[in-house]
Amino acid sequence: MCMQDKIIQDVQDTSHLLTYLATFLLPRPGDSGDHRALKVLHKTSMATRMSAARQLLKALENIHRAGIMHRGDLSRSAKYKVLGRPLKEIIPVVKLWKQRELVGPLAMPENLRTEKFYLGDFVLAMKVDTPVTRKGNPPMKFCSPERLHGKHPTHDGVISDIVRSLGPVPEQWKGLCVYAGGGLDSWYDQSKKPDPDRNLASTIANFRPDADPVERGLIHSIMLKIFTCCPEKRLTATQLLQDPSFRALMEKYGC
Repeated sequence: MCMQDKIIQDVQDTSHLLTYLATFLLPRPGDSGDHRALKVLHKTSMATRMSAARQLLKALENIHRAGIMHRGDLSRSAKYKVLGRPLKEIIPVVKLWKQRELVGPLAMPENLRTEKFYLGDFVLAMKVDTPVTRKGNPPMKFCSPERLHGKHPTHDGVISDIVRSLGPVPEQWKGLCVYAGGGLDSWYDQSKKPDPDRNLASTIANFRPDADPVERGLIHSIMLKIFTCCPEKRLTATQLLQDPSFRALMEKYGC
């Protein structure tokens, strides 16, 4: 049975799950695989973003309750069918070391623009207790701490960041790094603290200088509970929906 049908069968509330819609993949240079291209909404209002965040968490909560972990992979043809093929034009520069193309921005079909937000792409979704056969690892700089140390993915979330932003990874993971050369000793030094110039508080202040102190405090509180190297300490979607800081932030934007 395909995972989409499994979700329809096991998940009680599928109102915010797109079990059969898709986006598109682009080929990675010098690699036989694909790169997932995501359109990030940059100029939407904070109220819209907060509404999207809450609905996304609710969708994740629904599939987690059914013991399913969302991952993702979709065929290029399925995404082209929904969104159309991307417009491409060869860059007219002779001296480029490799031929490149300009790609036009995605034009979202009007019938997909709604006030509701949906979670889709379930081809690689799996039951939480399903053994994972390792087929390589993500590039090191995009690899989550647990995957970097040979651990299986979980529905507690996947966080990829560096120790100077989040603090040390669990000391018991030392010697388990799956990449050549292993991890640095400093990664596991439990006395180390996040770099004040790169920690979450400074990142929030840098990217949202316009936010009032109360809002920044709420966001910092939420991020501390999510962006942690230890997967067991991360809030689940259900826990985050009930978190006082998250609820206060949603209330601030009327969500």
